[in-house]
Amino acid sequence: MDADWATRYGRPVRLPSHPVTRLKQAGADACRLLENLPTRRRGPRAEALRQIMVQNFLVDARGALRPRAEKDGRPKGAARLTSPYDPDARRAIRGNTRWNGYLVHVTETCDADARVDLITDIATTSPIRDTQALPGIHARQLLPAQHLVDSGYISTAY
Repeated sequence: MDADWATRYGRPVRLPSHPVTRLKQAGADACRLLENLPTRRRGPRAEALRQIMVQNFLVDARGALRPRAEKDGRPKGAARLTSPYDPDARRAIRGNTRWNGYLVHVTETCDADARVDLITDIATTSPIRDTQALPGIHARQLLPAQHLVDSGYISTAY
């Protein structure tokens, strides 16, 4: 794009003392990138970046681009795109841990008579409620005779 772009993105990212300034600059750069991208180069990644911009930024009454706040209708984490490279990845929170990506559900044997515990199934999902993952895990029919789960997986609906 220009020399400033190469300075900002041609090296590892270092956050300035004011992360909001960095966020606004990244948003402005993404808008410039999308505006200057030739039509023939607009594929799924460009569309994902456009959606990410709409979800995370807005143009205020003065015409300035600013980060979108929750009160501005910012989508919740499970609905919000987080990467133009992986449109299925979502924001997830479990306790104090936060990440962008997927959840892994592991099924293993836990028979008292067995000498070893064996993993019998691994299900990878976008960040959804554990209760929503359970029917898909059961449909795979790789369960032990008794399936024990933690309280996050139980629901009166199942």
